[in-house]
Amino acid sequence: METAVYLLAKAEQCRRLAANIVGDPLHDVLIKLAEEFEANAATCIAREKTAHVSAVGEDALGVVEPYHVCFRNRHTRAIGRDDFFAPNDAHAIVVARTLADACSDLCTGFELWQNERQVDYSEEQKLSGVHEIALKVQGIVLERELVLRESESVIASSTRLLEETDRLLQRLRG
Repeated sequence: METAVYLLAKAEQCRRLAANIVGDPLHDVLIKLAEEFEANAATCIAREKTAHVSAVGEDALGVVEPYHVCFRNRHTRAIGRDDFFAPNDAHAIVVARTLADACSDLCTGFELWQNERQVDYSEEQKLSGVHEIALKVQGIVLERELVLRESESVIASSTRLLEETDRLLQRLRG
């Protein structure tokens, strides 16, 4: 966390400097640099949280599976896709649902796949320990939200995604 703390301190320093330089092109450069420091800090935090989940989670055997989620708009058109790793379907479902919710201003549905198998994530599919799983996968969710924000897909323009990423980042910092 020391690296993330350092990067966040640098971001704050850039923002303080920028606040004193209004109307100068340097202001925008400093703001952009602050955002870059914050994004790098978020990536560091996400990596540490993900490593922690792998090390202490109930599926700590080190076995993770590749999943991908395809986000759909109200016309059922694909507006984004993300690939991630999770220890099992339950964890993958929570990650996919959380990401879809974070993009809900553009995304009205999603499909979750593990290789060629579509994962059943319907409401009838009851997950035990959803709250505990959600806590465990926060790092994965943050990392994937940051990746989606930087992607060139439609989903990257989601205002709600920006807000939810910032909210999760604040929660993980505290």
